[in-house]
Amino acid sequence: MEGSHKVYVKTEPMDDSFFIKLPSNLAHYVYISGYKAEMNYLYALIVDHFSVEKGFAYPSQLRLARLYGKDLKTLRNHLRKLREVKLIDYEEEAPTKVYVPLVPLTQEELWAQAPEAERRYKDVVKKESDERMRGAENWARSKWYR
Repeated sequence: MEGSHKVYVKTEPMDDSFFIKLPSNLAHYVYISGYKAEMNYLYALIVDHFSVEKGFAYPSQLRLARLYGKDLKTLRNHLRKLREVKLIDYEEEAPTKVYVPLVPLTQEELWAQAPEAERRYKDVVKKESDERMRGAENWARSKWYR
């Protein structure tokens, strides 16, 4: 690639930059109906704004929308989904929202609470396995293998 783009190496410090860590258990939430992978980033923004001293995160919805790159309506829908799947908590009727990030469930805990997510996950794993097998069979039959 041309230009001044450098390879990102996560172990090297970068000037004027920070790294948002995401719990690996968030990966399983994408199999919940209505949950989108981008919501993991919204969760990370709330975690990043969390104050241990205060016990909550207090970014305004306008600030969250700007950082998230979404309009207020989308932000509010995604916040409701994060609350529904118990990744955050907030008082629904409060005029000023404060957010409490919650620890994501393990895969086993999530499957127990959302069996449809486990079914979706297993379907994806099966498709992946089937595709891998077809690819291996095609490769074995190809002229390049002989």
